[in-house]
Amino acid sequence: MILDNGSVRTDTCVVLWDGITRPEAVEASADKPASQKFTLKLAFAPDSSTYAELHQVSQTATAQKYPTGVPRGFEEAFRNADVPELPGYLAVNAATFATPPEVYDMQGRLLSPAEYGRMFYAGAKVQAVLTPRVYDAKGNRGAGFWLGGVLIVDASAPKLSIAAGMSSAEVRNAFGLPASPLGATAASPLGGGAAVVPPVQHAAVAAPALASSPQPPAPAGSAAPATTYHSS
Repeated sequence: MILDNGSVRTDTCVVLWDGITRPEAVEASADKPASQKFTLKLAFAPDSSTYAELHQVSQTATAQKYPTGVPRGFEEAFRNADVPELPGYLAVNAATFATPPEVYDMQGRLLSPAEYGRMFYAGAKVQAVLTPRVYDAKGNRGAGFWLGGVLIVDASAPKLSIAAGMSSAEVRNAFGLPASPLGATAASPLGGGAAVVPPVQHAAVAAPALASSPQPPAPAGSAAPATTYHSS
């Protein structure tokens, strides 16, 4: 859903990398003090409304920054997820600095870091509020997203193999244990669970009907992603 401020509230996405509970230290510079960077890498299907909306707002922000065309070396916001359990999926990185984003549960309750600490892992399902970001600094040029807030949708879904090279089921099988209590097998990577409750802190407007505009193209090679995982 595209919000009235130009941000997107995503449908349910899969967490690939958690940099909220493990923030990155950012060194001080001449004009900025030392800080922390909180990130999430999120995956979604290339035919999803989430991709269509994120692509739309990212293209708009990029055109505003570079009205005559992007410079050489510009990196697009979207990349292949490169996850065996999510064939063809795309991914984006989203970040915020200094303080972690607000994190809510399905009842709209604001969670503390102590409460959500175990809820972020490769395979957890969330919604997020993302704002397009176009950067041009120190020779790095590209598009990404700011991370405005997170809604935990399912913190009991099976872990992806990228978490430790093995899926949750494979690890339990290696120890001769019964099926993982972390979750039953879902019909699809985003299937199952209760109806999603929208974040309570954001006023939203309905997105334009996607049928009125063509689906944005997936990045080249997304139909057959490689199996190498990159954490950033």
